[in-house]
Amino acid sequence: MAAGRLTLVIPAPGSRPPPVRVLADVITREEEASLASQLGPLLRRRGYMRSHFDGVIEGYRELERPLSWFDRANRAALGRVLDAAFGSKPPPLLPAHVLELAPGVDGFIRPHVDHVGVSGACIAGLSLLSDAVMLLTHAAEPGRSVRLLLRARSLYVLRDEARYEWKHAILPDLRLFPRELRAAPARPAPAEPDDKARRIAVVFRDEPPGRPGVA
Repeated sequence: MAAGRLTLVIPAPGSRPPPVRVLADVITREEEASLASQLGPLLRRRGYMRSHFDGVIEGYRELERPLSWFDRANRAALGRVLDAAFGSKPPPLLPAHVLELAPGVDGFIRPHVDHVGVSGACIAGLSLLSDAVMLLTHAAEPGRSVRLLLRARSLYVLRDEARYEWKHAILPDLRLFPRELRAAPARPAPAEPDDKARRIAVVFRDEPPGRPGVA
């Protein structure tokens, strides 16, 4: 694991970036394949949804699983991921949020800040199988933005200011920016992608204060 090795972070001209980390190759290709093998069949059974209940996500399928659900090898790999994100003594965590976006322009996440009553001060996401671009935009100063290149097997960590004060989005295409994202037309549910084109993320969040951990 190449913990600490940063991947590409591109701030807009004159924009001070938030305190965010993107770590490359936090798991091996073999571990990535193992995770995809355990998660892939469950996701395929669900089919793609056109729109999330809150209107934030388009073209997606998702599930939640506690860390204990993963097989032994995958728990070990995810344990290292959690160490990189939260330290050797992680706080109580919510179940892992497994999210697959449809390929190309059919799947994307609009700019948003996660509801503060649902999770705590840190969001950490592991990218599987394909690269993606995350856009961070300051909630109070929209002119401040940062693009993060999320390579397959990389881990992003949004903590404190980056989690609470910056909206995060996943662009529908590596070449598209928010204007095109907002104008994306409604589309029919996409066909099943080839495994190499799948975009799966395993996202961990800490519990908000006052709730017991379940992971």
